[in-house]
Amino acid sequence: MLRRSTLVFVLVLFATLSGCQTYTQGLQQSVARADETAALSALRAIALAQRTYSITNSGEYGTLQQLVDGGFLDARYAGEKAVKDYVITCAVTPKTSGASEGAYSCNADPDKTGERAGRHLYIDSTSAVIRYNDTQPATAADKPMQQDNCLTVRQDGQISDTQHAKTQSPRKAFAIQRPLESANCGRT
Repeated sequence: MLRRSTLVFVLVLFATLSGCQTYTQGLQQSVARADETAALSALRAIALAQRTYSITNSGEYGTLQQLVDGGFLDARYAGEKAVKDYVITCAVTPKTSGASEGAYSCNADPDKTGERAGRHLYIDSTSAVIRYNDTQPATAADKPMQQDNCLTVRQDGQISDTQHAKTQSPRKAFAIQRPLESANCGRT
């Protein structure tokens, strides 16, 4: 009888501990996804700020510090950690003679590894589509994220933000419309 009770106790203890481990891993993954969502929002804000900065500065893009100083982004983007558990880096290339605009690219990379690490994210001036890589810093060649928002900077400089319903039909992707171009919010 004692053996049977001990065996039942050990089995229940094992099941409880394995359930706790699964629950803890789920919580860690949820935190990582929340941090990733914040990084996505930061990249969207940067893309919008870059586009607006470019329109008001003859096609030049700005560094994060220039975007903050110009009032296009809030002060947290000038610090080391704009987003919890992510490092955001941006590179700006000035426009060359004869070019209508310069270029920029931004990465948001998780500063943690393992279960708490999110995906590596990327956006640049050639497309407002955010791209991701699961294991290394993302580039323009990586897979595009699927988004449900479409931000547009119209020719008159006004910004419109449209939420698209989640349906079985293809959803819309995040995009910033360049002046004189048609809206391109479709997924690729």
